[in-house]
Amino acid sequence: MQWQTMKHNILNHLFGSYLKLIERTCRIRFVNENCVSFGHIVGFWHGDSFLMNLALKNFAKREADIEVIVTADERGDYIEHQIKKFGAGALRMPDGFRMKPFLKELMRESGKPNTIMAVSLDGPLGPRYEPKKLAFMLAENGQKNFIGVRIEPSRAIHLRKRWDQYAIPLPFTSITVTLHDFGMITKQDLKEFKEYRNYVRERLVPKEDTAEEGNTQADTKEDLLNVCTAGSLQNVKSVI
Repeated sequence: MQWQTMKHNILNHLFGSYLKLIERTCRIRFVNENCVSFGHIVGFWHGDSFLMNLALKNFAKREADIEVIVTADERGDYIEHQIKKFGAGALRMPDGFRMKPFLKELMRESGKPNTIMAVSLDGPLGPRYEPKKLAFMLAENGQKNFIGVRIEPSRAIHLRKRWDQYAIPLPFTSITVTLHDFGMITKQDLKEFKEYRNYVRERLVPKEDTAEEGNTQADTKEDLLNVCTAGSLQNVKSVI
């Protein structure tokens, strides 16, 4: 237990220190920054999780309540530690039978007018650049605009062995954060989600990247997530 606590503290310190280094040495440019004000659902790619801290910190200037959906495992601990520094909260995604009550909580949170809720579009386990339905269901349920985030560092290390090719920006580079306002999500968008997610990918996937095909099977947690959220938690059916 003592070693786990020490490891946790060391990694949190390294993560936070490197993020500060990036903030101080990189040129960070926001495009369409004003499209985020109060009460939006914000989606980003899982591989941009580190860089997304910069965007969330920028959103915090609007004095809105910011909630980020993260996993309940150790990875979520590190994320929660960092986002708390600028006033954001973490909604921890549980496993198994606790998923349905959690999704009901998400639906309630999404309806709060002053809340910006951020969620990884292709998380927690991919495939990369394949948007799941959750963020769009939350936007439709809360009657909020969906804002998509595309983050493009000029130089970065990508962890190629990870499914999301997690991006770690290098110091003294430029980072462009582009915000796309998709407007309100309709029930028709959800009904025709296969077509709609292609539209999302066209606007949010960086030009130099290509969406990975192949393994399109969702993990068990995502299967349960999709089943529970179908029809606003009323109809048990596949929504993939």
